Amino acid sequence: LASGIMFNPFIATLVCLIGQTLGVTIIYILVKIFGYNLVRIFVDEEKIKENRLIKNKERTMILLIGYLFIPMLPKDIVAFICPFTKIKLLPFILINFFVRIPMTISTVLISNSLISGNYILAVIFALLSLILAIICFIFNKQIVAKLEQRKKVDTLE
Repeated sequence: LASGIMFNPFIATLVCLIGQTLGVTIIYILVKIFGYNLVRIFVDEEKIKENRLIKNKERTMILLIGYLFIPMLPKDIVAFICPFTKIKLLPFILINFFVRIPMTISTVLISNSLISGNYILAVIFALLSLILAIICFIFNKQIVAKLEQRKKVDTLE
């Protein structure tokens, strides 16, 4: 929101995406280096160890995309968990960067509209984000199933 107030929407979006990407990259690397000792501060170690996602790279990537796409959820937590999965750093960075683009643009446009006095546009963007969040929460299992189905079809081709 702050970058949308300080910069024009394009620069604000770029600044946010670069900052988000650098942040999760640093966290991912630190977790890779320090492992459970670092994550133990934020997440129960046993929950990570017992999670079946750690063993299934494709499902983890699909769930990562789905989670990052849902608006209004804290996104950086995935950087604490993904280093324990089979997802490598570069695919993690690329997924994190590209999937976060739509909601980053939306947030920047909301704050930019507020600062420029265009309250109706800000409310429209906020409502669209809220509606998208509700749809994603309600249909999250169906969305993941569809992504998994598409992944299987792509693998067969």
